[in-house]
Amino acid sequence: MARYFSLAIFLVFLTLPALAEQRFVSPERQATLLELYTSQGCSSCPPAERWFNTLTDSSRLWDDLVPVVFHVDDWSYLGWKDRFARAEFSQRQRRYKAEDAVQVVYPPGVMAMGWEWRAWR
Repeated sequence: MARYFSLAIFLVFLTLPALAEQRFVSPERQATLLELYTSQGCSSCPPAERWFNTLTDSSRLWDDLVPVVFHVDDWSYLGWKDRFARAEFSQRQRRYKAEDAVQVVYPPGVMAMGWEWRAWR
């Protein structure tokens, strides 16, 4: 019986660090969410994708800058199927238009912190 009690005490001490309070603190400076809306059927998208890919070498990546790519299905009706496209991504981009964050929905579209950003060109 004492052996089981000792084992139970040992297991309690083993799990205590996992039960300790964990705190996650954001820095004072907010990271920029940078969204690229692209499509395989879009002839203007490859330059935007090349530029976006250069961000992987940025020293700001993940600390100051969080890049996300969304493939939209805007061109699917023309027969240019994008195997990465999702209707939800197109809806996300159209929601920005409904919120007046962008005037026109098109690929390649770049949004920075929820607002259209054309300076990437």
